[in-house]
Amino acid sequence: MQERVLCKDCVHSFVPLRDWLFALGENKSLYTLCRKAWIEPIENFDPVTGPEIQAGHYRRCSLERSNMINENRCGEIGRYWTPKNKKHLFTFIKRI
Repeated sequence: MQERVLCKDCVHSFVPLRDWLFALGENKSLYTLCRKAWIEPIENFDPVTGPEIQAGHYRRCSLERSNMINENRCGEIGRYWTPKNKKHLFTFIKRI
């Protein structure tokens, strides 16, 4: 059985500045994004107004850890988890 890992301890998770500013005392782990989950910008062509570009963005860690949307994600076991701090190095070695 693999040890459970947290997204807040992963090197791929981060908190954008706007979420730090608007959190104000709330749990910061709710606002983490995953660098492994980049969504490319999409260009839609509207014949009336011309091309519209939807900006690229990162998905939330909570979406990456759920298996409901796609099987190629991190999942409940944390498939792409890599330690952020050296204190979790042995956890990483056990998982490999």
